[in-house]
Order: sequence, then structure tokens, then C-alpha cells
Amino acid sequence: MKAFFFLVSFLGVFPDVYQTLAIPLPNALLIHGEPIGFNTSSHREKRSENVSASCSNHEYKPKKQNYCCPKCLTGYRVAKDCSGVGQAPHCVPCESGTYSDIPNNSKRCVSCTTCLTQYGQITLSRCSPGKDTECGCPEGHFKQYSGQDFTCQECTTCRNGTQAFKCHDDKDTICQCFYNFFFHVSEKTCRPCSECEGSECKDHCPNPEKVKNPEENKGLLWTGLGAAAIMAVVVLIAFGVYIYYARKHPSPPHKSTDSIGRTPSSNNNEDKEDSKTIKNLEDENIYIVQHSTQPLLQNGSLPLPDITNIQSPPSLNTPEVKYAIIDSIPLRRWGEFVRRLGLSDHIIETSEKDHRHYGDAQYAMLQVWLTRDGGPTTKRDQLFNVLREINLGGCIEKIEEYL
Repeated sequence: MKAFFFLVSFLGVFPDVYQTLAIPLPNALLIHGEPIGFNTSSHREKRSENVSASCSNHEYKPKKQNYCCPKCLTGYRVAKDCSGVGQAPHCVPCESGTYSDIPNNSKRCVSCTTCLTQYGQITLSRCSPGKDTECGCPEGHFKQYSGQDFTCQECTTCRNGTQAFKCHDDKDTICQCFYNFFFHVSEKTCRPCSECEGSECKDHCPNPEKVKNPEENKGLLWTGLGAAAIMAVVVLIAFGVYIYYARKHPSPPHKSTDSIGRTPSSNNNEDKEDSKTIKNLEDENIYIVQHSTQPLLQNGSLPLPDITNIQSPPSLNTPEVKYAIIDSIPLRRWGEFVRRLGLSDHIIETSEKDHRHYGDAQYAMLQVWLTRDGGPTTKRDQLFNVLREINLGGCIEKIEEYL
């Protein structure tokens, strides 16, 4: 009874405490440190007002401001931010020695670059408010980069070869060496195959041990020229002796003959012999040679025959030779080949556009080259020299079969 009385008294005396204890547990949980059931709408609305404004690429947001300002143009900097939405900032030009090459909201411009003369650099264009200094290399040099800086190096000269690609910007010259020469990488020169020792030259000199010394080649050349000179002297002497004896011992005048080669005579014995001869000739195939009707010289001899053998030079302007040239040269080397013959890129492009098949375009290019000034011998020498220069000397034998 005492316990029941105590409980009733406690509830009657402390009703507020009871109500507090009667609050459900979920209502006592906190969200972000705030009790459930409290009115927090005004607090959150205040926080949403501090969210940063969204600006485009051509705008910027000033510090401690909630609006966007347009950026200054190239060559200018911001002296004072704009005062509100739709207002423009105060922009001033970059000072001397500084630049700004993009739209910006910077308070300072960037310092101009100074070309490093100790590296061989030169100033191609001076610094302006909207553009930095442009540094480069003098003519005949190329850029060799080392990190952000570059050094100007002298372009390689193609001795004993031709330029496949010219020296330009940051690219050195690429050389195409002549036949029997190889490109020495460290020295950047074309060296003769007789000096080939390592693996760097085996592609250009497949049999370096068989390549003769240039001095030996010169000796063979002089030997061949000497033998040719001796043969020419012998031929001239023989020709002179022939002319001398022909003039000293002229041939007797020819007697007139009849239709079967007989000489008329009134002697009966000769007639008998002629009759026997005719009888013998009837059993054989006789070929009657008509004598020359050329007038005799004063000494009674016939004029000497013209023994000068004049041969016309081989002509390249035939369909057989043109197609032989086209078939001999690899298609990937054709452009280099016709450019070395002297054809311009305009002629090459025009020929390719005017013909549906590339073989017809190649034929047209050769026709243009053959119609230019120069005789057959000159054209032939030019053709063979170009093939040797581009290491296609093996094509010469195929082409000569059609000449």
C-alpha cells in the first residue's frame, strides 16, 4: 500500500517530469545537430544565400562578392572589379615588358620572355601587350630542345648526297647518300662504302669487303681509257693504209657484159669457152649482180664507199620504253623519281587528277618530261643519272633492253 501511495504522489507532484519522460525516442534524435520537430527553415534559407554564383568561361567572380564580372580582353589586365551584375570591370593595357595573350581577370600581366643569345637564339618578333616574345634560330640552324629551352645547332650539309628533307624548325637535315656511300650518324656525313666497318652501313653497303678502294677504281678507269685510245689509234692507222693503197692501186675498169654476165668477143675460141660456161651455169643457181652505175674517178677507179656508220641515238619516246621505265621503278619511289627529273608538284597533281588509272598518269608525266628541251642522248643520260642518285641503278639494265 505504501508503495502504491508513493507512486501516485510522485505522479501528482511531478507531472512535467512525467511528460518529459513520455516523449517517444524517435522524436529525440538529432539531424545535423538539430532536434527533430524544431523549426529550422529560416536557418537553412540563410545558408543557401551564401552559395557562390555560377560564372561562364568569359566571366569571373570577385572576392567576397556573389555576382560575376566579364573578363578583360587580350592585352589588358583588371585594375578594378565591376561593381555589380551587368557592370564591366576597369581594364587597363599591359605595361611595357609585360603581356596577356588570353582573356583574364589577373591584376598583373605576365613578364615578356627574353631570348637566350648564349644559346644562339634570335628574336623573331618582339613582345607586345597581347603576345609574348617569339624566339628562334638564324637561317641554316635548327632547334635542339633541352627541357623548356633550346639551343640553335647548325644544319647538316649533305656532301656526297642529296637532301631528302630540308632542315626546318626543330628538325635537322635528312640526307640521301649517293650510290656506294652510307650516312655516318655521329659525323652526320656521307662516307664511302670502302670505310664501312660497323653495322650502321650494312644496309647501304651489303658487301663492304668487296667494295674497291677509290684509288683502285681510278686505276681501272685510266687503264680502260688507255686501251680505248690505243684501239682508236690502230683503227685510224688501218683506215689510212686502206685509203693509201686504194688510191695507189685503182681497180681496172669493168667490161660490159650481157644479161648472163658474158663479155662479147669475136674470137671463136672464146665463144666456145663461153658456150661451155653457159652450159655449166645452167646446172647451177646463178645470181647476177648489177654493177654500180656511179661515175668513175679521173684515175679510172670507183669512188670509195662511205664507211662512216652513223647510228641514231636510242629514243626514249616510244611506248615500249616508257612502259619499261614505269614497270622498273617501284611505285613508292615514283614521286621522288619524277621530281628529280624536274617535274613540278603542279604537273604531278594535274596528271593524277586527269587520269583515272595511276599507270596512265605515270605515262603522262613521262611524256611531259620527254617533250622538254634536250636530245635523246641528253634525256637518256639524265634518266640514268637520276636512277643512280636514288639507288635504283638496277633498273637501268631493264630499261636498256628496250633501247
